[in-house]
Amino acid sequence: MDVPDELHDVGIDNTTSLLDAFEKFSSVQEFMHADLYVGLHSTTVSYPHHFLQYKFDLDGLVIEFEKLQGLLGGLHHIFLPRFKAPLLKPHYHMLKKHEDLTKYSPDGIRALKNTVGHTLGYVDGGYYLLLTVVPSDRTAPDTRLFRKDLYNILATELLNEVTGNFRQLLSNLSPKDMSRPTIQKQVSHDTRNYHVLLQDSQFIQNLLDQAIEKANSCYFIKVKVFLNQFGQKDPEPLELSDLANPSSVRSVSVHMACKVVARDPDTHVLFSRFGLQDIVGLRGTLFSTLGMHEATNFQTNLDHTGLDVSDDLMGVLGKEGKVTFLQLYVDSPHAYVQMPFKHPVSGAIVACRLSHPQYQTSLLSRAISYLNHMRDLQDRLVCQMGCRIEQVVRFEDEIPMLIDPSAHFDLKSLHFLIAERPILLPFKNTVSGEGLLPVLRKVIRYLTDTLKQEYYTSEGVARFDASWKAFQCELALEELFYGRPLSPLDFQLSVSLGTNTVSDKSLTNQRGFLGLAPHSNATSEETTPPLHHWTRDELQKMRIERIFPLCQVLDAAPSVTGAALIRVLLGDLYKRNTELPLSSLCGDSPPGRLIGALSLEEFCKDLATKDSFPAPNTFARARILVEKAGKDVNSCLLQGFVEEKFTFFPAMKFRDVRGTKKVWWNGKDFVQVHLGDQQLSPLTKVAAMTLQACMEIERRSLAYSRTLEKYRDHGMPWMEKVLSRLPTGLRGDILLQVVTFVSCVGLIMNGDFVDYNHLRDLLARMGHVMSQAQLQKLQILSRFNLPRIYNVLIWKIHESIPVRGLPPGPKWHKPPAPHKPEDETVHPEDVQAVDDQDGIRPMVQSPALCLPANSSKHWTLLEESLVNLDPLVKLDQAY
Repeated sequence: MDVPDELHDVGIDNTTSLLDAFEKFSSVQEFMHADLYVGLHSTTVSYPHHFLQYKFDLDGLVIEFEKLQGLLGGLHHIFLPRFKAPLLKPHYHMLKKHEDLTKYSPDGIRALKNTVGHTLGYVDGGYYLLLTVVPSDRTAPDTRLFRKDLYNILATELLNEVTGNFRQLLSNLSPKDMSRPTIQKQVSHDTRNYHVLLQDSQFIQNLLDQAIEKANSCYFIKVKVFLNQFGQKDPEPLELSDLANPSSVRSVSVHMACKVVARDPDTHVLFSRFGLQDIVGLRGTLFSTLGMHEATNFQTNLDHTGLDVSDDLMGVLGKEGKVTFLQLYVDSPHAYVQMPFKHPVSGAIVACRLSHPQYQTSLLSRAISYLNHMRDLQDRLVCQMGCRIEQVVRFEDEIPMLIDPSAHFDLKSLHFLIAERPILLPFKNTVSGEGLLPVLRKVIRYLTDTLKQEYYTSEGVARFDASWKAFQCELALEELFYGRPLSPLDFQLSVSLGTNTVSDKSLTNQRGFLGLAPHSNATSEETTPPLHHWTRDELQKMRIERIFPLCQVLDAAPSVTGAALIRVLLGDLYKRNTELPLSSLCGDSPPGRLIGALSLEEFCKDLATKDSFPAPNTFARARILVEKAGKDVNSCLLQGFVEEKFTFFPAMKFRDVRGTKKVWWNGKDFVQVHLGDQQLSPLTKVAAMTLQACMEIERRSLAYSRTLEKYRDHGMPWMEKVLSRLPTGLRGDILLQVVTFVSCVGLIMNGDFVDYNHLRDLLARMGHVMSQAQLQKLQILSRFNLPRIYNVLIWKIHESIPVRGLPPGPKWHKPPAPHKPEDETVHPEDVQAVDDQDGIRPMVQSPALCLPANSSKHWTLLEESLVNLDPLVKLDQAY
């Protein structure tokens, strides 16, 4: 009898859908940014025992001791020092699946999350012996335990009491016990690394029990002893009698798993979101895996409400013990990065080397570790993929001494679930070996190579493109391996950048497979990625935000770079990044006290050479960036002053304070800066170029003549900035074409009509000499495109260049006093006739809330009667 093989048929369809989309493009980059759809389908398996095989293993063990004396495994060393709060480690990750959280209140779980402890020793077989400080009350814990810092202090005091009790017991032993080999070889007052001989292990464990029992007199926290091991994936049954005496054990929790894999080694099986979402309940969490919306993992809730999975799924699990946790996941490489930074590569770019040298060294080291870690995960993505069903079973009253993982899964119920519910998402490799894994490896290689390239080309230079590209690639890798951003605060950014798999506004969700949206989608202006990932210091954040605009103009003209460099210096002097008095510095009078004048040539030379800008100033690092960009700092500053038209500047003083050179300003004194005999006045050139641009736009039929009238009369607001930023060698027709193109962009941004077809021809004609990318580097065009323009991509004018300029309106005059004639008549000829009144809505009148500015009104007698006008009567007496 022919048995239908749904895994084979649906697996081929899914692989074909993925390969057709992937091979349509010549590069992975084009595939990642394309607007496409990869259709993936889940399936049931009518005869699962024919096409699937099952492997069982133990993946974790936690034993909670009533008495440590019941430990039977070999304990050779005890680590019991005098504790300080930094020595304690969080232990909630070990307890959250072991404890029966349904017996806790929400406040009890809140306190339990702050649980800390210490590794007391190592037991033969790879087990850890832990001392853990937990709340005594599960439902109404002491409110001090809600604060992590107070919890650590209290736990430190309690564990130090255990240490003191143990040392005191060692010192007060009887002569018979003093003769034990362990006691003779050790110093009783130093138990930091206490060596325990085999023949004395039960005696030492008994002393520890006494020390812990005596310390647990505290009413709101207590010390518990746990033995645990995780991640062993041992297929053999576990003999608990080899580890502990059952009479001394309070509870045991065991992690047991069943792995479902296809018998065909070329078929990969994943869990399907469509099939799981109907059987896992509402309290748990579904999260995508491997960058596919349809492929999903699941884990139950960890709170006081208990599990709510369906009976069909619970029937797969064993009947002994109590299931405290359940997870279903794809057995793929997903080792977490053990580091404090969520985005170390983009952090190394954004931080711009403004941090403390030790912190900077640590950040760079972790960036390299992150790249190596992701490459390692990519290299391990070669094995056949299967689905794991893992449960945590807690035994409290009747503890079995032999635990066989296969006995805690009902295969008959599992077969029924697979046959009735489409919970599997299969992929079948082609004859040539192409399929899911090769595509994933190429995608991951592209992401890691992009990260590596951005790191080595832009580390220490916070460029907008490099920062956000690296940040986007890190989010994409997190989505691939972990199913979600590692930081919950990044969820909305992952939607904007297209890497989020669950939001219907994300590109990845719309494609069905991981994709990348334009990296500029995450922000409406040139800003950094969220700085809270790398620093919480507000001053440090301000320094990074201060230097960020300069990093964007390092490839621009010296005048633009110099102007940004001057703004960095002003930010250091005013100790803020916004509301800098730039207009006051360009006025006819200083914003403070004028104490003298300086030649710009000499002033810029001092700023470029003096080493007087230590941290927290940012100007020194800004100067280094300009020098590395191949520009002369002195020349940039000089042209920057001319560009900004500064006539006054803060009167800085350079001082040597205790051997450290520092710049100082009192916040009040200013100096006048000037160029000597040189006076630059480009107004004539600007006016002439404006007229030429209008004539060229009209000659090329780019816009109507009537549209250009206001620009001929009042000028183009962007022209002066554009001419100052263009290279000086750009002349003749090419200069006119570039100015014409930029002016057309300005017309579009002002809402004026421009013929897109003729504009595209102009762009093609000038592109071989001056492309839009070059204009972006010159800070003439921005990195944000004009919307609703088809068949051609046009970028907006840069934000620093003014675009909107309105002609001056008529001067406002105070209206005359209102005059109302006694007999007002309306002549019929003064009223305009309206032919059709049906489509006109009647005007809704509302009473005025305020009087006109030029009118006044006296109080009526009735109003005056309501108010007590006697100045001798107090308020509380009058009313």
